[in-house]
Amino acid sequence: MRRKSKGPFENTSILTVGSGTVEIVLRPRGGEIEWGRKHTADFSMLYGGSGLNYSMRLLCAGYEAFPILAIGKDEHGLKIQSALLAEIEKRKDLERSKRFIGTKGNPSFFDPDIKTSSTVIVVHGAQRTLFTQALQNGHRFIDHVQQRV
Repeated sequence: MRRKSKGPFENTSILTVGSGTVEIVLRPRGGEIEWGRKHTADFSMLYGGSGLNYSMRLLCAGYEAFPILAIGKDEHGLKIQSALLAEIEKRKDLERSKRFIGTKGNPSFFDPDIKTSSTVIVVHGAQRTLFTQALQNGHRFIDHVQQRV
């Protein structure tokens, strides 16, 4: 089956630079949240961040995306890389993206100075509050970007 043409963007390759993060979503059960009180909640874990989200959207649409993410070679960074590679495997025409990301655990994909950050999202009804971990050694991320480019 032939892929639908993307018009003027047919052969476009897109460099995506940004964050990759672990998102822990808490959905408290019951009434209002009160400080100092124990609550039961439903927990889920997702991966997000602007760099990862844009990269995944582009790959899902069939575009060659070259993500440079602020993630470390740790448990969560490896899972983010695996998710990108899994999306690429669904399409056989994204070989350049696959080579750029590399094989699982490829050290050049990860920033050696960064630990993948986490965000806790508390959702209550239509409201949400985020608690984001500060990125460690983020000031050196530009070095990683320059090396990858």
